[in-house]
Amino acid sequence: MSLTGNNTQTGEVQSPNVPANQGFMASIYGFFDGIAKHTKGVALLVAAMVVIGVAIAFVMNQRDEQAVSGRNALYSAHKSIETGIKTMAEAAAPAAPQPAGSSVPKAGPDLNAWMFKKFDVDAKLAPGVKMLGDVSTKFKGTRPGFEAELELGNLYFNHGEPLKAVPWFEKAALGAPSIFERALAYSSQGYALENAEKYGDAAQVYEKALNLGEETLKGDLLLAMARSYEGAKEFVKAKGVYDRIIKDLPSTEAAKSAENFKSQIE
Repeated sequence: MSLTGNNTQTGEVQSPNVPANQGFMASIYGFFDGIAKHTKGVALLVAAMVVIGVAIAFVMNQRDEQAVSGRNALYSAHKSIETGIKTMAEAAAPAAPQPAGSSVPKAGPDLNAWMFKKFDVDAKLAPGVKMLGDVSTKFKGTRPGFEAELELGNLYFNHGEPLKAVPWFEKAALGAPSIFERALAYSSQGYALENAEKYGDAAQVYEKALNLGEETLKGDLLLAMARSYEGAKEFVKAKGVYDRIIKDLPSTEAAKSAENFKSQIE
């Protein structure tokens, strides 16, 4: 009895005793046979995959370490600024002497009173300013770098030096982690320019923030732009922005403010 038979449709020779899943099993055997014949190539592929995996793990670990280092450096800079302001506050208003034997804790200086006090930031807070600048440089493009730039901008602005705040807010905008934070940083830059009476420049920066498309900030940014045009004595442009607010943001507080401000320049 012959062990083989002919497939009358395909002409292929088949064994009558081979199970129905012969094709699948043959593929499996073929796959492993190919591996056996190309062991060197497979080993190289595995080695390459291991190297790639190690490289990815290394990069991720480096990023984690950088993030921790950035946060620590930012915290140290912030504490330096806080210490500097506390030192100035204590020198300006020394704490009253405590009665002998008193158990009442000595009251510290009122730091809130110094939040917006005008002084030379570079001269009075030099160590902290340098530390924040170093964070900006060393951790550029990271959240600690962004926050250091914002803090520097706020320091200058809050203490009466808005023009020194402008470049730091711009740096923060360019390195912002999100579109929303970028719009906020540009808004801060515009506000600093406005307070420095650079009204035309302020209007342009507010427009740049608007073009980012953050709808939650649209009303405030348009009002700021119109206010800047008023400051620049460009009343036609200011009225045009107020009209835009009334049209685009009907029945909102921004629209109510726009109607009020527009009526004052007509």
